[in-house]
Amino acid sequence: MNGVHDMGGQHGFFGPVTHDPDGNERTFVADWEKYVRAWFIVLVFVQGRFSAESFRQAVESEAPLD
Repeated sequence: MNGVHDMGGQHGFFGPVTHDPDGNERTFVADWEKYVRAWFIVLVFVQGRFSAESFRQAVESEAPLD
């Protein structure tokens, strides 16, 4: 597949996905990312408001630059 949401992104579109070979990458770059992840877990797994699959479908239906 060559979609924007595939691992590695679209070939030749956004450039390569980089990582820190020493393993010193931070899980969350900005503080707000921790809160979004926490709310996702609460809404999907604790309260059952929507499924992880419906969230994935919504994300994958967005335009690549969004």
